[in-house]
Amino acid sequence: MNDAMPADKLDDLIGYNLRRASALMMGDFGAMFAGTFLRPTSFSVACVIEEQPGITSAEICRMLGLQRANIVTLLAELDAENLIRRVDDADDKRIQRLYLNQEKQGDLQLWRKMAGEHEERMLKRLSAEERQTLLGMLRRIWRDREA
Repeated sequence: MNDAMPADKLDDLIGYNLRRASALMMGDFGAMFAGTFLRPTSFSVACVIEEQPGITSAEICRMLGLQRANIVTLLAELDAENLIRRVDDADDKRIQRLYLNQEKQGDLQLWRKMAGEHEERMLKRLSAEERQTLLGMLRRIWRDREA
C-alpha cells in the first residue's frame, strides 16, 4: 500500500517546505551571529566538543554527518579562535582528543543563548507541544536515514 500524498502543487511537497524553512532559519542564524566567526556547522562542532569532552574528529563527523575533509577546516577555525584544545590520545598518538578551552566557556554559553533566541524568534508561531512534535519528526527523518 502506497501512503504517498500526491503533490499537486510545489507548495504541497514536504521537501520544498523543509528547504524554505531551512533557508529562513540559516539566514536568521547568519544575521544573529554576524558579529562572530560562527556558522551553523562550527557552532554545532563547538557544542559537541563541550558536551563530549575528549571526542575525536572522526566521532564528530559521524555524529554530525560531516565529511572528514571538512572537519579539518572547521577545527582549524575553532583552534584559531582559541576555542578548543587538542590533546594527544594516551594510547594512540595519531588520535587527538578535543576539549573546549575553559576560558571560552562563557563565549559558548552566550552563543547558546543567542541560538535559543534565534529559535524562539523563528518558531514563535508554534506551541511548545508543536515544537516537540516537529523536533521528533525531524529527528526520525534523519536518524532513520543513518540506521
